[in-house]
Amino acid sequence: KMGGLELTLSLPAEGAGGGGEEKGWKGGLGALQAVERNVLTALVNWHVEEGAHSTAASLLRRLIALPPPDPALRWTLLRLHLMFGCVEAAEECVPDCQANDPAGAQGLQAHMHRGFIALAKGQYTAAASHLEAALVADPSSVTAATNLAVACLYSKQLNKATSALETLIRGAPIESMTYAVVFNLCTLYDLQGPDGNAKKRMMQALARKYAPEDFDMAACKL
Repeated sequence: KMGGLELTLSLPAEGAGGGGEEKGWKGGLGALQAVERNVLTALVNWHVEEGAHSTAASLLRRLIALPPPDPALRWTLLRLHLMFGCVEAAEECVPDCQANDPAGAQGLQAHMHRGFIALAKGQYTAAASHLEAALVADPSSVTAATNLAVACLYSKQLNKATSALETLIRGAPIESMTYAVVFNLCTLYDLQGPDGNAKKRMMQALARKYAPEDFDMAACKL
């Protein structure tokens, strides 16, 4: 399951800028730009929910063009194309993403998104390699671990798929204790054989300890 769009923006602090009339002018312009970013963000998300790929991508490009630069949005455009099955368009985004995000070009973002592309192309071994590298950069990445489990499962490495999610939970039990992670792991336990229920009961105990109060225990599949 591909990671969803994340359009959380870091807006500049209100009133940031110089002094006097210049401060007021810059502050007013900054406020207008902040409103435009918020409106475009809402429109992108709405068109994604409606399945309007081309319109959502066009609006997201407008959002990318607004100051200040936000390299994360370029990676978001790549994921948007993948969400709609447009693998070629996603691959075309990679050079632009890397050129505008030097830090991400060699680390978490590059490996994770190349993993997404490989996964979408059915290149499961390559996908697993990139996603493992992404987890070296950020061992608490739920998205990288979840997609690594998918890549391993599709390449018939059930134990490795299970280990990917178990390692994630051990390293960051509070952050990773989501319905999707727990449900996916318990599904893998079912596939592993007769001791699945015992492992699911252990997962249920962990969920009671670390999951939020509103966590749905149905994820444990017991």
